[in-house]
Amino acid sequence: MDIQTGRRVRTKTQQRLEAWHDFELPTSKVSVEQMSLNGGMIRLRTPPGESAEWREYKALNLGKQHQGMAWFKDNEHLIKWANGLPLAQMVDCLGDGHDGVWGVYSQIGNDAQRHEILDWFHLMKICIKSRPLRKN
Repeated sequence: MDIQTGRRVRTKTQQRLEAWHDFELPTSKVSVEQMSLNGGMIRLRTPPGESAEWREYKALNLGKQHQGMAWFKDNEHLIKWANGLPLAQMVDCLGDGHDGVWGVYSQIGNDAQRHEILDWFHLMKICIKSRPLRKN
């Protein structure tokens, strides 16, 4: 924190301030036409000698609005936030093909509204796997 602000603030103080503050979730004034969703695992710092602690997250980016949100083990709030946004009649939903990503997308908007797109990298992985090998 002191590198970013020039002031040293103890970790416990930062945690207390964060817990007391009610952060407003961002919203969009224009219709959301595209979003991308990804998930992963983050390793939390633990004291030396203690086993590593990992947490699952999902992050949703709103494309042109250049904003997004991420949640730890809380798909329900991510879905609630996304459904509270002004969604366009057709929303491009980019994902990596993981069941967890498409499971979240299936609860955002409605089936006719979502245009689900598999990202290029994962599409090519599928194409390469399914391509038969040529015999010389």
